[in-house]
Amino acid sequence: MSNRSPSFLCSALCFTTTIASTAPVACSSSSPPATAPAGLTCSAPGTPTLGAGDTHCVGQPVQGVNQSSCLVNDAGTSGSGDDGGAAGDDSGDAGDDGGPGADSAAAAAAAAAAAAAAAAADCDYGATMFWGGGADGGSPVVEGDDDDCKYHVAWTSTPICQSSILPVIFTVTVTNLTTGLPVTNIPADEGILPEAFIPTNLDAACDDMSTHVSPTGFMSARLLQTSPTSGVYTGGVVFDQPGEWTVRFHIHEECYDVLDDSPHGHAAFHITVP
Repeated sequence: MSNRSPSFLCSALCFTTTIASTAPVACSSSSPPATAPAGLTCSAPGTPTLGAGDTHCVGQPVQGVNQSSCLVNDAGTSGSGDDGGAAGDDSGDAGDDGGPGADSAAAAAAAAAAAAAAAAADCDYGATMFWGGGADGGSPVVEGDDDDCKYHVAWTSTPICQSSILPVIFTVTVTNLTTGLPVTNIPADEGILPEAFIPTNLDAACDDMSTHVSPTGFMSARLLQTSPTSGVYTGGVVFDQPGEWTVRFHIHEECYDVLDDSPHGHAAFHITVP
């Protein structure tokens, strides 16, 4: 868990979108869901990246959510992130104590391992997930659980084509793992926020670094619920370069991510763009 403040507190929820338009677009609670733009086709579309299906919540306790925890921004403790950083510093000092006779290679390896452990402890996100196979009418259906085992997330998309302007349209279904019910209480003008980028290190457990960010831009686009009770959200993301992308869906981004039962959550997936 990290002490990140919500993106929408004390600010308006309307932004200017740059997808397929240069004119400002006002948002409202009655905004219709996005639809696929005409002409976004390609002879060899990309796919969600095939790999081992997500099982990180199998055998783990499901984390319930409490709406009253949404606006709690102080857990009252230093948090695991601060503790992890302190441990890394202590490890470095121990290496220095070894003096000239210490094995420098071993000391460097120990320091690197401590730094990696500290980074993992301070990471806001779980591992990015792969497509385990499976389709619905020829379209891949990708699914997995969010970082904290609060939600099950499943999605399909229009053809994954490279374009500098036109978006791929995602349809994302979010289900509460505790109740089995669709998640319908995300603010109507916020929806699910997609974050798309080409990661620096495909093997990184904490996939939060990037060599290239989508023109869509985090918080400049949103996946809106198709109806007030559907739990199904749809909207577009632009993939303007070929490569191995990460798309992270931010759920209840208006909430602080401090308490374990905050509704805030994330689910990220690998996508191959040809």
